[in-house]
Amino acid sequence: MSFTLKVDDELSLRLIEPHHAEQLYAVVDANRGHIGRWMAWLTPTLSIEDVHAFAERSLSEFAERKQLAVSLLVDGRVVGGSGWTDWRQAGLFGGNLQLSHADIGYWIAESHQGRGLVTRAGRALTTPAFETYGIRRLTIR
Repeated sequence: MSFTLKVDDELSLRLIEPHHAEQLYAVVDANRGHIGRWMAWLTPTLSIEDVHAFAERSLSEFAERKQLAVSLLVDGRVVGGSGWTDWRQAGLFGGNLQLSHADIGYWIAESHQGRGLVTRAGRALTTPAFETYGIRRLTIR
């Protein structure tokens, strides 16, 4: 199972799955100094096994409506990540849809910053959040 959303001629978003762990890890590992300044999850001990476990957990948590994790792809290559974190569905609030919310998180390889990729990915993630998944509020972090 693989899901890819074409954002435009340059950018696509792909649901992170365990068989993507090596490609994702390679980009994260090559950008430890750049990404690590902002991302607490990027510890010096982060391993490919950790990324594989994250991918497995992400699929499960997407099914449970707790998070959405996607890779940003340029020409089919991973250059970053984004998604919805801290996703809280209405069921947790007695069915009150006004309280459904999520945060948009992101990171981008240093070589690809300043090109609008994160902005375009964020826009592409906003429409399905509101129209398909019933999220009422998104916060970018």
